[in-house]
Amino acid sequence: WETFNNWMTRVSNMNCPIIAASYPFSKFRKVVDIGGGHGSLLAHILRKHPTVKGVLFDLPDVVKGATEIDSAIASRCEIVGGDFFKAVPEGGDLYIMQQIIHDWPDELANKILTNCRNVMADDGRLLALDGKMNFDDNALYRQPAIAALNEPDEDEKKEIAAKNKGLSYIRLDGTIGCMVNGAGLAMATMDLIKHFGGRPANFLDIGGSSSPQKVVDAMELLLSDKNVHVVMINIFGGITRCDDVAKGLVTALDQIKVDIPIVVRLSGTNAKEGLEIIKAAKLPVVNTMSEAAQEAIRLCKNCSQE
Repeated sequence: WETFNNWMTRVSNMNCPIIAASYPFSKFRKVVDIGGGHGSLLAHILRKHPTVKGVLFDLPDVVKGATEIDSAIASRCEIVGGDFFKAVPEGGDLYIMQQIIHDWPDELANKILTNCRNVMADDGRLLALDGKMNFDDNALYRQPAIAALNEPDEDEKKEIAAKNKGLSYIRLDGTIGCMVNGAGLAMATMDLIKHFGGRPANFLDIGGSSSPQKVVDAMELLLSDKNVHVVMINIFGGITRCDDVAKGLVTALDQIKVDIPIVVRLSGTNAKEGLEIIKAAKLPVVNTMSEAAQEAIRLCKNCSQE
């Protein structure tokens, strides 16, 4: 069962025909699909493995629409309606449980998705060999043991590193890197880039009280993405001081090799002082968000896309 469970982990994102063809279901006499819906996975298994018999088990209203169980396999497939949290059909050699979402009593977990394969214990209990759980990130600080189980991918590592530096970062699939203060302005900036035909490469909010060092950290984060061909900086100075952002940008340019265009739009607190710093660094500045987005798109079209 451990071998089957490991195999299922690898193919859990595949479609039904691939799952049916990539595991030797023919070594089982009867496969019971619990929560199988209209029977798509079980139907593919039975068509691919003609010696196997099947049982499709789901809620009564669901199995009434088991349209996938056609006449070619109907003689080998029993359709049963019932409550899988009370009892399940007996006599199966392999029990499949897929996409059953059950409310979890712990307030930390919204739902548990048991997209896994199961077996029956000798006493009739149903044992899950694998499962997936979603936790509210805002509550993980109360469960350090659970947080320690997380294995982030490369993009998630960047997001975590950004958070530790006071930045909010999410990588996207575009080519225009965005550095903005405030989540609302960041969303509006990305929308404007899309409106004019560009593609934002990220969501990056440097926060409401940005020090020059945060701007340096933000630039390093943006430039670590090889898909970024232009950086658009859009700052509205409220709590944030535009001259602090400008100083941080100049510092970043002194510390980091930057070989892609940068477009800067500053407005609000100390914008005049910030623009003077930016102009002294010979960086292009614009007056409005629309101008910034259009200039970034123009520069992106002129720069290397390799």
